[in-house]
Amino acid sequence: MALTKSFETEYGITHANAYARVIDVELNYIDETAKIKVFIYHNQDARNNDKRPIEVRNHEVFNIDLNGEEVDYFDTYFAVDVLDNEDTNAVSKAYEYIKTLDEWDGWNDV
Repeated sequence: MALTKSFETEYGITHANAYARVIDVELNYIDETAKIKVFIYHNQDARNNDKRPIEVRNHEVFNIDLNGEEVDYFDTYFAVDVLDNEDTNAVSKAYEYIKTLDEWDGWNDV
């Protein structure tokens, strides 16, 4: 599982087939937080040939209170009963979560 898109770095370099892969998901059930680390490579061949990523993105997922209304991001994606489903795991839920973020708009499943 991975994501791909034509991607321009902050330095203005375009990578026509950038390849993003979740490389780590850390779950903390006491604090109800998740940390997701994503490596973005020049393309899939670069990743397959152990090249260094062109960018690293870190995301933190937690439940928050917005003006008295609780938004359960952690519980929606990483609660034990969610991950107990035999058709899912923490990595697939991490992809599902990051695709809801504006910065991942336009990235496609590979």
